[in-house]
Amino acid sequence: MKLAHSPLGASSADRWMNCPGSIGLGKLLDEDHGEGVDQDWRTDGTTAHAGLAKCLETGVEGWELEGQKFEGREFTAPMRDAVDQFLKIVGPDLEKAEQTFIETKVKGSLHPAMMGTVDLGMLLEGGTRLKIFDFKYGAGVTVPVKDNPQVLYYAYLLLEHPDCALVQWVNLMIIQPRDWRNVESGQSWVVSADYVRDWGRDTLLPAMLRTGEDSSLIVGEHCRFCPARLVCPAQGALFEAIIKSRPEDAYRLADAALEQNYSLIPVAKMYLKALEDEMMRRAMNGTVFWKNKLVNKTADRVWKVEAEAQLMEKFGAAVLTTPKLASPAVVEKLSPSAKALVKLLAYTPQTGYTLADMDSKKPAVKVQPASVTFAHLAPTTEEETW
Repeated sequence: MKLAHSPLGASSADRWMNCPGSIGLGKLLDEDHGEGVDQDWRTDGTTAHAGLAKCLETGVEGWELEGQKFEGREFTAPMRDAVDQFLKIVGPDLEKAEQTFIETKVKGSLHPAMMGTVDLGMLLEGGTRLKIFDFKYGAGVTVPVKDNPQVLYYAYLLLEHPDCALVQWVNLMIIQPRDWRNVESGQSWVVSADYVRDWGRDTLLPAMLRTGEDSSLIVGEHCRFCPARLVCPAQGALFEAIIKSRPEDAYRLADAALEQNYSLIPVAKMYLKALEDEMMRRAMNGTVFWKNKLVNKTADRVWKVEAEAQLMEKFGAAVLTTPKLASPAVVEKLSPSAKALVKLLAYTPQTGYTLADMDSKKPAVKVQPASVTFAHLAPTTEEETW
């Protein structure tokens, strides 16, 4: 089934469900501007997905596709590694699957614009269990699976498929091989089929309808992948407020206001990144600015191919670096006994503190005020009068 791209599709659900006005704002963008922001990671992800689809459809592995081109883009070594890791994780289920849905485009019945492309779906256990695997090629930002609107959207679409009529349970998985936090097994979340259907009717559909009548622009983490960041009035207002603010104002804020402003830092960084990317895009396309110019990046010198042999011949071992002990993470992979020894000989030092969201798995730390820590050193009344 050939489906056109939908502005209310699954891949952008996190954005438009949180910011209904982004749909109307997106319509104001011309095609060139919309694709200009973060174009590299978009096309890299598309190429990696194309390679994965070929592997799943033909049975080849990622390393066999390295160097090949998909729609003019080369399938690279990092893509190979990511795809092969995905295949390793899904392999056991793939062997037992009674039916598969590979790069399947599905249209839903709730709304005319309801559609999406499922990377990989499987029917197991006599058709009573549906597994959906979503491949994320991006790195740096972990995409959580629990309550993720994109994978829930995919689940709802597949549950409407005639072959999924017997499904009772749905396993949702996000596999993000280039993110060190879930490189080994990905993230999994299990829900009932009824839960997914209720979510589609009570959450997804109202959100879709809201985009047609609500033009509210709401900033948040979902702004990261919005092509309209640079023309968004809400983002612009936030940026303007930041550049007009004074550092000393932060000291006067109440705790609640301080925390609210702090939560907007990632959003402000997204806007700044989009600003930098757009400046670079225009400079690369020939725009001449008054205050900025395109220059070569600073780089360290590197040795030519023949350098090692000639330097060794003239200076010997003096040109070599001194070997050092590998990291605990590297050593523990040598063998089970090495892993046991690392457990005895390595430790995690305390290097300071950082702030995290409340849903972080790390336990909260309470720091004692200095006045309490050093209370025993405070002078007594007699000492003060003396």
